Amino acid sequence: MGTLINVASSVVTSGTIPPRLVDGALVSTSVLQTPRAVAETKRFLDSIESRFSMLDSGGWSMFEETFIKSPGRELIYDPGQPFYTKNNELNLTAWHVAQVMSTLRDYLDVAAICDFPVPDLKNPARQEMQFRRHYGYNLTAARELLELRRRHTPEIGLYFPLQTYTFAHFNTAMADLGSGKDHTPFEGFCLPVRIFDDPAKIGVWALKILLSTSVVNLHIFGTHAFFAIALCAGLSGLFSALSLDSSSYFHYAKHSLYLLNDLQYVLIEEGKAYSDAISSACGCPVCAHVTLNDLRFKEPKYRSKLLEIHNYVAIDNFFKYAYRHSGSPHQLRQALLRISTRGREIDLVYNTLCAIEAFRNVDVSDEFLDRLYMDLIGRKRQ
Repeated sequence: MGTLINVASSVVTSGTIPPRLVDGALVSTSVLQTPRAVAETKRFLDSIESRFSMLDSGGWSMFEETFIKSPGRELIYDPGQPFYTKNNELNLTAWHVAQVMSTLRDYLDVAAICDFPVPDLKNPARQEMQFRRHYGYNLTAARELLELRRRHTPEIGLYFPLQTYTFAHFNTAMADLGSGKDHTPFEGFCLPVRIFDDPAKIGVWALKILLSTSVVNLHIFGTHAFFAIALCAGLSGLFSALSLDSSSYFHYAKHSLYLLNDLQYVLIEEGKAYSDAISSACGCPVCAHVTLNDLRFKEPKYRSKLLEIHNYVAIDNFFKYAYRHSGSPHQLRQALLRISTRGREIDLVYNTLCAIEAFRNVDVSDEFLDRLYMDLIGRKRQ
């Protein structure tokens, strides 16, 4: 049985979550550009008993700001210049990631290859255009970072972010990187949730990875959603390590949202009264001393800090609950139904896991996987 890892992003910069609670931490190349930031990150990683520390390039937040919200800016790939984002340019290369990997080599387990993220598109023609537009950068960065890792930090695993829309795109990338069923030059894949946005899609792509590569590690970028955690718990028997990262604990807290045990939420408002049974059933370090009614009257910044801790623990408890009951798709489904009314999500997770169990040792075509996805989500094929 593989591991299921709750990875908290923004956990270093937030500074709110007690280190003893942190299971996994995500740090960003884009942030680690000053001696002070590096020193703070080292201190934090020294203080946690983390099973998993991961380096991300920080690409999506920068590319979203630079290219999506402000079109017309230019992507530079100049390893001779420092990392920067200024004026109309962004310079981020494999060399910049490799430098941080070397600086944090005693702390990191895994690094994600820097990438030029593709936007979320549904139109096939636009998908093809964007894949081709981004592919040159992504292929160059992957090849260079693989070589830099080999030379300088071979002990750190590399995960390849899937900036692909179709299995044909995936096949192109794997062929160009020399990947096959017997050998894949990196240790894991990253699936960004903005593209892989439902359990059936994640599941079918996980099946594709199992059938066509030697990779046994999978990371889901940018989500601690109920369906994603539940699905990855169910996949833990097929992969060596599954991890998911998000800063949702922070964003929920910022909007005064209190997470329940199935990750649905309650909005904390001054004019409302709440049952003390909600907090008494939690047992986290916050709810051991404070009720929801108490939280109503806390100063907003202090309330947000308390909710960050509670929400982080609520997410972590759900990770552990789902993993503990992931012996079979049926066992997981029954356990999820005991704590949640999310029946449709649970059924989709269950059906996806059953399909993976049925076909994980069968040599199926990409066309079959496409049809399988359509069948799982109940969409009629043209």
